[in-house]
Amino acid sequence: MSQRFFLSQPIVDGFATLEGDEAHHLVRVMRARSGYKCTLFDGTGSEYRAEVAEILPKRVRLWILDRQVVDRELPFRITIGAPLPKGDRERFLVEKLTELGVTVFVPLVTARGVVRPTAAAVRRLERAVIEASKQCGRNRLMQIAAPTALPSFLRDHATAEVRWLAHPGDSRRETTAAGHTPDASNSPPGRGGSDVAPGESLLVPRPDAARAAAVGPEGGFTPEELQAAASLGWRCVDLGPRVLRVETAAIALAVKLTSH
Repeated sequence: MSQRFFLSQPIVDGFATLEGDEAHHLVRVMRARSGYKCTLFDGTGSEYRAEVAEILPKRVRLWILDRQVVDRELPFRITIGAPLPKGDRERFLVEKLTELGVTVFVPLVTARGVVRPTAAAVRRLERAVIEASKQCGRNRLMQIAAPTALPSFLRDHATAEVRWLAHPGDSRRETTAAGHTPDASNSPPGRGGSDVAPGESLLVPRPDAARAAAVGPEGGFTPEELQAAASLGWRCVDLGPRVLRVETAAIALAVKLTSH
């Protein structure tokens, strides 16, 4: 069980204060008492060794013993945009993207999307990021961006060196050495044959080059959305012959983007 706790309040005179869910977890779940030692992190890259000094009804005060800057981030930015899947699948998606080191997750609004992101949903996802960061050791929080319409997302990230659009093809496929099956018909209109198997285009970018990827809803992108992406230089990628759910496709893209 994690002994890392997220510190949302500033440190004052060498003391930190935990409130809300974090204080409850420390006292009720971990059964902490005065003298209990744990690790705090503030989401900006620092982590702190701390010791419980005082347990109050709704908060816990801790002495800060020392501070370290521990960098567990990737050397490049990754932005993943995807429509929110239904139910608990949205939390699963955010947890895994956090663990994989994704920098920003953008809930996408697309023509065929079913789930419409709400402010309450974004707050739930932000909490899921904190819980995943406590478990995996990240000291910087993955950002949950405001829900964004696909055209705006495509424009906002048009300067990323890698720009991928996950869109399924049809049955006309050609197997590649990488074991993937790119399909010319999978390209946005006007970019016939431009699809790439995941991993191919990542051999070229600079080591610190920004990467961005967008995943469509279960009904896929519309022709108009594909055309808009093509006009900004986005490339369709094929994730294989099986139809993947939104969260599976997003995680698969994140893995490929982090491993090259």
